[in-house]
Amino acid sequence: MFGWGFDPDGRRFLFDAGTAHHLALSRPEMANRVALLVGVVSNPDHRTLDRIGGREHFYRRDLDGRRWLRVVVDFNDRPGWIVTAFVQDHPPRGYR
Repeated sequence: MFGWGFDPDGRRFLFDAGTAHHLALSRPEMANRVALLVGVVSNPDHRTLDRIGGREHFYRRDLDGRRWLRVVVDFNDRPGWIVTAFVQDHPPRGYR
């Protein structure tokens, strides 16, 4: 159930027990989508910085072309770790 990968900048990140626990409680539809979430971070359609230093948002267009899957990764620790993930119905800020 756990996974890891590298973002486009070569930084290693984890989907660990803390990520799994958070998603199981707050976003159960994402809890078993480890490969998808790792894939979004490894090969995003768009990226933005978070307001919290050291965090970044990685986006992938959802299947219907209107919705986006956002994965938040904290790189303050090494390796980084997936904080949360969710689907949003609007493009990311700065996307054109």
